[in-house]
Amino acid sequence: MVNSMSAHARKKAKKTLEQEIIVQDGKVFMLPDETLLYIFKYLNISELIIAGSICKTWRRIAYDDELWKRIDLTYRLLTVRQLMKFLKRFDRLITTDLRIKGLPQGFSKRKVASLCQCSKNLCDQIQISYTNLKHLYMFNFDFRDSQNRAQHISCLSKNLESIHLIQCEMPMISIQGNIDFLMVNNSMNFCLSHLQVLSFENSSCITSLSVSYLPKLCPNLIELNLSKCYRIVRGPAFSNMIMSYERTLRKLHLRQTNIDDDTIHCICRKLKRLIFIDIRECKNVTIMIVPNLHTLNQLQTLLAEKQLLTVYNKMNNVSR
Repeated sequence: MVNSMSAHARKKAKKTLEQEIIVQDGKVFMLPDETLLYIFKYLNISELIIAGSICKTWRRIAYDDELWKRIDLTYRLLTVRQLMKFLKRFDRLITTDLRIKGLPQGFSKRKVASLCQCSKNLCDQIQISYTNLKHLYMFNFDFRDSQNRAQHISCLSKNLESIHLIQCEMPMISIQGNIDFLMVNNSMNFCLSHLQVLSFENSSCITSLSVSYLPKLCPNLIELNLSKCYRIVRGPAFSNMIMSYERTLRKLHLRQTNIDDDTIHCICRKLKRLIFIDIRECKNVTIMIVPNLHTLNQLQTLLAEKQLLTVYNKMNNVSR
């Protein structure tokens, strides 16, 4: 095999081997594997891949299962094509947590034209590459592209325990008038029965009508985040949805929504298991609702406006 190599190839191979020997004689290569593994935990995925290309020892440690349980790519914006390339190359059975952020189309320093289009191919590839995935975080994606048909939450895995679609756009029947991202028809064999945490934080498309489908879609929610979803308003659609989770829901985020005292009254009457609620910057919520909040005996954390919080704390002190 050596004789078949050209003189130039043999010279290059010898030089590479000498460089690797010299590099591996450095003090950093005398560190035990446990120490290197601890250091590598502070690297992002790109840095980890680069570290793995240094030498065989570093490659073995850089691709240790412990470092690939969580894959966080949110430190940079990626196109769907770049994401697909990464997912195909670095598929892992061990990965349970994936976090990705889309590069907006027409992106420049001066202008953001539109969110990154989430294709069905991307959703399918996530399921293929990470079959044991439990927690999915997607930032800045648009699911409204009819050509690729990633228009329904069924494009995601049934086995997920938490879904975080943050600052995303989804088709809503009350806005587009033809399809709803969360609607579940009787003919659909789809249910997120393992889902415990659902977040639509800062996704302005989410409406009270849309979330009314949640009890049928994901009946076992423990935490629901609708912060900065300004289309969440008072009304029976939202109240009935919330009250249906009286046996499971423990954490509720409603910051900057358009709920009011009546909505809080419904929450306090039914959701006695709440340990956390965020109602900051809800302009229609007043201090008149404090006595109702006080009936939540298991409540550990209340995030609210300063005046409301002051009255609530005073009432707590008096009761003690």
